[in-house]
Amino acid sequence: MTEEIKVGNFERIPIKIRLSFQRVLMNKMLSEKPSDIRQIEWADVYAKRVSDIIDNTENSNIRDLILTGDEEKYKEASEILVKIFDGENRGKAA
Repeated sequence: MTEEIKVGNFERIPIKIRLSFQRVLMNKMLSEKPSDIRQIEWADVYAKRVSDIIDNTENSNIRDLILTGDEEKYKEASEILVKIFDGENRGKAA
């Protein structure tokens, strides 16, 4: 199943929750303890795209998981984002 990103209104997720979620997502995509350089490289590639997705109120399936503040829900939201990024990367490679 391909996840679909919708275009809608934007509302920033609170910074404390955003940073906690992005840490979980980064660890899932890189490793449990990525080096500082790997973290910076990841942020250069993904930080804006992550913000575009999680701040879009049309993506309530992802937002609702993140806004719980629960690390297990962060992991569920991370799974969705990884699928989205994988689909985008496959599209670029084609």
